[in-house]
Parts: sequence; structure tokens; C-alpha cells
Amino acid sequence: MNLDQSKLKLMFQGSEDVKFIEFTFDYNIKIMCIYCKGLCDKEFLMDEFIPTLEKHISEKLNKSNILKGYNKVNYQQLSKQEEIIEKVFSGELILYIQHEKKCVLFRARRPT
Repeated sequence: MNLDQSKLKLMFQGSEDVKFIEFTFDYNIKIMCIYCKGLCDKEFLMDEFIPTLEKHISEKLNKSNILKGYNKVNYQQLSKQEEIIEKVFSGELILYIQHEKKCVLFRARRPT
């Protein structure tokens, strides 16, 4: 499936609990975070994950494969619509990396 921001937003249309936050980092790298309010650990996302990711990106020398070498947490690439929806509604964080046109899953469930 060929992903873009509008397709991702359309997948969750009508779900008020799904949130989208867009960030622009060095090298004009645009990343959209997709998560389900109340299930994803937003404190971890905003206080630890995003600042660490921003630091990692700023230390890269170019835009290619920006997650290479990023070992803050494990991640996996997602490509199927059903998989993306399932993961968001199970409390995981999805990052859409605009220039690479790919979604990656990060484990960011709220602790129970």
C-alpha cells in the first residue's frame, strides 16, 4: 500500500481518540505521530521519545534512512492498513516518515 498523510488520516476518520501530531526536524524531515489517546503513553512520547528522536536526527549527516542506528526503542516497519489500525488501537505509537513514505511502529503503550 502506498501511504501518505491524507490516507493515514482517512483511515482513522471519525475516531476522536486517534491523535495526529506533526513535527519538522533538521533537514526538513517531517514525521507524523499517530496514537490513541488514553492508550499510548503520551508523557513518554513528549518528554522522552520525541526529544531523543530529535537529537538522533540532528546528529545524522543526511536524510536517508533516518532511523538507522536509532536504538532508543525497538521498532518495526508496517505497510498493511489493517496492521496499522490494529496497532494504534492497541496503544502503540505509529510514526509516518514523510520523505521515506513509511510507517514504523514503536512500543509506547501506557503502563497498566
